[in-house]
Amino acid sequence: MKRIIALSGQKIEYSVEFKDIRHIIIKIDRALILKISAPKGVGIFQIEQFIYQKSKWIVSKLKMQEAQGGSKSELNFVSGEKVSLLGEIYPLEVISSKKKSAYLQNKTLYICVDDVENGELKKGVFKKFLYDQALFVYPKVLNNAFTVASRYGIEMPSLKIRFMKSRWGSCLPMKKIVTLSTHLIHFEDSLIEYVVMHELAHLRHANHSKDYYQFLTTLMPDWHERRERLNKLAGGIDLQE
Repeated sequence: MKRIIALSGQKIEYSVEFKDIRHIIIKIDRALILKISAPKGVGIFQIEQFIYQKSKWIVSKLKMQEAQGGSKSELNFVSGEKVSLLGEIYPLEVISSKKKSAYLQNKTLYICVDDVENGELKKGVFKKFLYDQALFVYPKVLNNAFTVASRYGIEMPSLKIRFMKSRWGSCLPMKKIVTLSTHLIHFEDSLIEYVVMHELAHLRHANHSKDYYQFLTTLMPDWHERRERLNKLAGGIDLQE
């Protein structure tokens, strides 16, 4: 269901998909279209009110993404493209090889496949590389964050890593499970740590109440600055509330 909404004098196209979720999620896709995921039963009026509340963020991210080339910013997995990993930028080099792999060497990210023209094959190898990097990095970040959280009675949760398109992380307080998106591996450790601490705080407060944010501030006094930096670097990729 596609609709048009006016924000700051600009007509913006958006679509809505109703799902079994608890909160409204806004994603700005590579074609500069708002993708709204909303809980079943939520009306269009409530959805548009939410969009208006986020209008300043949406407009700024649309401008940023448009300046970066909109849909052109998506990786085509050809040599010479730039890839971000843990806040560092690496040139991409695609190599023909019988063994599929991806690795960093001499400040270059190499993707090795037996068919260099097969975009889906290269994408699959790249995604596995991201997952493997996350599997190595995230537990260390969680342990560092837990050193602080444990002082306030927080128990160590189980960690899961997933390819999530609409959020950086999630928490199941009753099951003590924290899930992190592989996309976080593109950003520096301090920003990954912010998302981890955000989820750890949910082990004490399940919602985004005033008490939750007070507790998050206790755990990480500069969380707001880290969140702003993450949103800025993400360039409007997604937003979850």
